[in-house]
Amino acid sequence: MFCINQSTLHAHLQKAAMILIGIALLIGAAPHVTAVFAQSELGLEKQEDVQFPVSDDREPTREMWVVATAYSSDPWQTDSTPCIPAMNFDMCQYYEDYGIENTIATNFLPLGTQVKFPELYGDKIFVVRDRMNARYNGTNRIDFWIGSVHPDTREIITEAKNKARGFGVKNVKMEIYAR
Repeated sequence: MFCINQSTLHAHLQKAAMILIGIALLIGAAPHVTAVFAQSELGLEKQEDVQFPVSDDREPTREMWVVATAYSSDPWQTDSTPCIPAMNFDMCQYYEDYGIENTIATNFLPLGTQVKFPELYGDKIFVVRDRMNARYNGTNRIDFWIGSVHPDTREIITEAKNKARGFGVKNVKMEIYAR
């Protein structure tokens, strides 16, 4: 059996407390060290003076032509969760809350990639949140999601489906931005 006297235990506890206090002081000092580093390395007086690029100002990493179609959250054409794409994001709720439909589906870009379609939508940013059927692997094909609230009535489903059909098939230039 391991025995330790009270004075040795007290010394070990004091040492552990000092180590924890030292770690807490280092963690608390991290923002100040960063500010000093930014000041010395960049020649700035304050860290707030650092200018970060705005996403709208950046150039696309590449451009390409794609075949574009549209789809809706039709329960008969999707899985059991028609409003939840591959990124696990409730598109219908987002549309209901903010009126924004900015989701596309494609298989050749990583989920979360931001893209623009200047000829169709100007500077509006779309996000790859969904995937298409596997038969479109290896193709330059994208699908715009047509916004709707949760498809719980036949009228909602029919309206979104007709809007998607009305989009048709288009050959469009897509600007690709990093995630």
